[in-house]
Amino acid sequence: MKKECGYVLGCPVFNLGAEICTRDTILRAKILEIIGGYIRYFEACIRDAQKAGVVASVSPDILARWLFTFFEGALAQARIENNPASLRKLTPGAMQIIGAKLALAA
Repeated sequence: MKKECGYVLGCPVFNLGAEICTRDTILRAKILEIIGGYIRYFEACIRDAQKAGVVASVSPDILARWLFTFFEGALAQARIENNPASLRKLTPGAMQIIGAKLALAA
């Protein structure tokens, strides 16, 4: 998107939520619903990885929230810096958060 419009835009749902959540409870509820879907997706992936024995056995809902927060924070930082380069280096941090036990391919 930076190439197309000149700016790193971040997550539109998260950006809208950050701006409007204190002013519109209906919209806030919808944004929380959407964000909840993202977190449940991460949680399902983490549960699958736990069954395979490749990530930490910490509560998958906690790991999913940490992982989601990590990604959203990284997107916000890239947006502030207007530089998507740091987003290409998220994998090691994400693997650390979930306690991945497999070595990553370079």
